[in-house]
Amino acid sequence: MLRPTEHLSLPILLTLKDNQSFRIPQFIDEVQVLSGCAWITVARQDIILTNQQMASIPHSRDGAIISSISQEPLVFELRTKT
Repeated sequence: MLRPTEHLSLPILLTLKDNQSFRIPQFIDEVQVLSGCAWITVARQDIILTNQQMASIPHSRDGAIISSISQEPLVFELRTKT
């Protein structure tokens, strides 16, 4: 059963394979790549992150999309600042 987003415990650890994408929820403030390479599109900006890099995610009406752009699986954490 799905729970409302306000009850999610953070950080959230996710894995994407080559050419998979994920819509980042609007309440997320930061993304950290633990392994692989990520392409994040948010607010008409592109952000590329590799191993151990972190980025702040600006809040956008359209949200953000993260994609794996390497043959290695992308493992990343989603975080909030609060």
